Amino acid sequence: MSFAAGTEAYAKGVGRYGAALALAHADAAGVDAGDSALDVGCGPDVLLGELMARLGVDRVAGIDPSEPFVAAARASLPGVDLHVTPAEELRFADASFDLAMSQLLVNLAWFVRGTP
Repeated sequence: MSFAAGTEAYAKGVGRYGAALALAHADAAGVDAGDSALDVGCGPDVLLGELMARLGVDRVAGIDPSEPFVAAARASLPGVDLHVTPAEELRFADASFDLAMSQLLVNLAWFVRGTP
């Protein structure tokens, strides 16, 4: 699943909760200085931005199948390792990251597809 349109509709919908969720999500996952993290389904940047703030630009990467979302993330988080690719096609070696995280990806996929 990917989005062919821009990120405005996303930001007005579930995206408006992103910052608060990213903070809580990173806290709950125990993200620590020195960790490295992959954001799977990074969207336009919210969790990825929180991870970058905590870990540094060289310690995070993100993937998303939607070019408009990756373009938005690239614009707001310069220097972050970002790839347009679905989660089923990860191009990183095993054990490349301490954490693999995803925020809103599963419930958003269900919402868009309309199936559990």
